Amino acid sequence: MTLPQQKIVYQTNADGIFVGATEADESPLEPGVWLIPGGCVETPPPTLGAGVQARWAQHYWVLEPIPQAAGAPVASAADGMPTSIDIIQRHLDSKAKELGYDSLISAISYAEEPAVPKFQAEGQALRAWRSKVWAAAYAYLAEADDQAPPSPDALLAELPTFELLTPPAEPEHDHA
Repeated sequence: MTLPQQKIVYQTNADGIFVGATEADESPLEPGVWLIPGGCVETPPPTLGAGVQARWAQHYWVLEPIPQAAGAPVASAADGMPTSIDIIQRHLDSKAKELGYDSLISAISYAEEPAVPKFQAEGQALRAWRSKVWAAAYAYLAEADDQAPPSPDALLAELPTFELLTPPAEPEHDHA
């Protein structure tokens, strides 16, 4: 009797984030066919650095920063303190999350999608605000270049506020 062969596969969670390696068994009924557990892929993830996770994007791995819990400091700089860039990006993402999106990128993906006017208006408003925020942030940071980094509150106080314009109401049709 021959024991079934095993193969290393890579387990992801419901969000596609790599959680560990596991084994797939060879089918006892079909030699050469592997019984891959749900959520697993056969492609090994890239080497992960500190603060980085791998997410499976249907055909390849994407490396991304590990998200921090709400309110937790983000460690990015060499001294472990959050950088101005991190603070600004968290600020942008948090506004998108207030509107029900999982991130700013997700919200902006609706900017050119007319199927739901509310989502399109929010995507366009967030996209325009993002541009204004980064322009203001870079100008502010350039002026403060020779000084100590600003506190998160001081930095955010220099940024434009978000304004959501209400999409125009759809015209009513006369059904007479």
